[in-house]
Amino acid sequence: MPKTNINLVPKEIIQERKFKSARKNFLYVGFSIVLLSVISVGVVYSLLITQKSHINNLENSKNNIISKIVELKSTEERILVLGIRAELIGNIMSKRSNYSNLLEELKLVVPSQVEISSLSVEGETVRLQGKANNYNELTKFTRSLKQKDKNKVFVDAEISNISLNGSDGTVTYNINAFINTKGLINPSFVSLPIGTSTPSTKETTSNKLAPEITDEVN
Repeated sequence: MPKTNINLVPKEIIQERKFKSARKNFLYVGFSIVLLSVISVGVVYSLLITQKSHINNLENSKNNIISKIVELKSTEERILVLGIRAELIGNIMSKRSNYSNLLEELKLVVPSQVEISSLSVEGETVRLQGKANNYNELTKFTRSLKQKDKNKVFVDAEISNISLNGSDGTVTYNINAFINTKGLINPSFVSLPIGTSTPSTKETTSNKLAPEITDEVN
């Protein structure tokens, strides 16, 4: 005799069970979708944060490079300015009249019995006033000033005024000495480093020379 399956469960209950099972599956699938969405959002957010951090690092690196470029440019400009200043100072000092050369040479050519009480420079002319013990010493002094082949500064001289002091026999004189201005330039001043001190254009080299020199060069 064939077997017959008899289902005694009411159809309403069966439908309800199917509905609950379907709802449970739906909730499971929905929860899975939500969970995957949350995970995806988290991953995307993490990637965005990482990318933003990387972008910020690149931006900071760029700013640092720009800052260093600006600093290097500023340093280069300062070095350029200092170089220009050094060159200008060197050029100025190389053309500057160094009257210590004149005084040193004057000390060499002036005889021991000739005194200089006043000295002034006007262009290429040096005006000398003073006193000599006698005419011979004054003549010797004038000849020494004319030795242009030996002197570096003085090239010629002429007596503009002379008078004899009857009381002591000394001679008061005025001499116009002519100089080579190139002899006043000191080669050591070429390309002078910044901060190097320079000798004064006014100085006394001997008791025979006047303590004050008038520079009237324009």
